[in-house]
Amino acid sequence: MKEKVLSIISDVIKIPINEISFQHRIVEDLQISSLEIVIILCKIEESFGISIDPSDIPNVSTIEGFVEWLHTKYDT
Repeated sequence: MKEKVLSIISDVIKIPINEISFQHRIVEDLQISSLEIVIILCKIEESFGISIDPSDIPNVSTIEGFVEWLHTKYDT
């Protein structure tokens, strides 16, 4: 699942997957815009067959934090 999330992020922000790590901060390091975040969430929903309520997403700053929340919340 971790690799799939990285692949989706890489595809949306057009940065090679080998240049993205789980320790990267979503906004500060990767400069992901709010529109890109919405696109990433939509692609994750499609890929994993889940429905994410944006208001449920905790204030996580890293990709790793988001993936851990995703795994815990949706058991993916």
